[in-house]
Amino acid sequence: MDFDLNKYIERIGLTTTLDIENLKPDLETLNKIQLADMQSIPFENMDIVNKQLISIEIRDICDKILNHGRGGYCYEKNILLMTVLKAIGYHVTPMIARVMWMTPGVIKPLTHLILIVKLPEAMDIEYMVDVGFGGLGSTVPLKFVIDEEQVTDGTYRFINTDDNYKLLQIQIKDEWNDMYR
Repeated sequence: MDFDLNKYIERIGLTTTLDIENLKPDLETLNKIQLADMQSIPFENMDIVNKQLISIEIRDICDKILNHGRGGYCYEKNILLMTVLKAIGYHVTPMIARVMWMTPGVIKPLTHLILIVKLPEAMDIEYMVDVGFGGLGSTVPLKFVIDEEQVTDGTYRFINTDDNYKLLQIQIKDEWNDMYR
């Protein structure tokens, strides 16, 4: 199956709140889509656990998530979202990241996919969008700025690391925890 924007909007349950013919690449639409995606399409890594081959071709992702009602892992979910956002008119750059969760100071391989999104009317502002991290991920886009606490469904911030990476952290019980960089 090739990508079908209508089928995606239906899958995330926004057919009554988004006018598919008049979607605007603005922050309000981005917020709605990210939240609905995270509430409707679960993070799932069953194919990895079952040692099944995983394709990151958009037709295969659409078949799995849109036709068969399954979820996906970060690459699948964020590639699908990137395709959606580009179709609407957002400027999207995929970036790979190192998950640091529960392993502070340990340098792991680049195994996570995130999206950097720019709105056409504000190209100087970057948002980090990630629907593939699971339960601790923000349900709304985060401004990709350093040392600014952002309170959404949690409290997040980006900091610079000593080796010149950007690190996303979440605050839990007054303590900052590394998520990924």
